[in-house]
Amino acid sequence: MLVPFLIMLREGIEAALVVGIIASFLRHSGRAALMPAVWVGVLLAVAVSLFAGAGLQWMAAEFPQKQQELFEAVVGLVAVGMLTAMVFWMRKAARSIKGELQASVTKALAQTGGPAWALIGMVFLAVA
Repeated sequence: MLVPFLIMLREGIEAALVVGIIASFLRHSGRAALMPAVWVGVLLAVAVSLFAGAGLQWMAAEFPQKQQELFEAVVGLVAVGMLTAMVFWMRKAARSIKGELQASVTKALAQTGGPAWALIGMVFLAVA
């Protein structure tokens, strides 16, 4: 139980870092009025994550014992793959993540189709 907790803690800290960089940039650039869009993205991502977790739990409970173990193994391997890719990406992008995020936010805010939707999407993907 400790290992999943530590993994979730680490991923939560990474998501908080990304959201913090975006929020800080919005405040420093005088666009603090868009902060509700950031919170909407965070809440949507948390809700989708909870529903996905509950759905996976419900699906796994319906399987017989052997298929349930196979299902858990497949989900575990997918999680390991995603976390490994994230670690390698963070290792490569750690030095420039702040600049890249600020450039992406600036580009999203320059769009005429609704910068709030772009922010919601960015934050959603960072947290989810």
